Amino acid sequence: MDCPKCNAWTRVVETRDTFRVRECGNLHRFTTEEVFVYDHTDKHKLLEERRREVANAEGTIQSVATRYNVSVTSVGVWRKKYRNKT
Repeated sequence: MDCPKCNAWTRVVETRDTFRVRECGNLHRFTTEEVFVYDHTDKHKLLEERRREVANAEGTIQSVATRYNVSVTSVGVWRKKYRNKT
């Protein structure tokens, strides 16, 4: 991470819980916080599994759409894309 004032290199001088105190090569001190970054690939996999489940569900397009609370168009598209594919 670079210094927000002068863009110089930095080093960690202190760590407490999720906060870090950093110091740059020009002796500027600043604090950063560790934050969780959500991985969208996990969410994409869950959506993909759900779509496959809907596509392979038994029944008419209308009944499946009603059961899973999705549009009839979506069920039709997902059936063409995912039906019986593993």
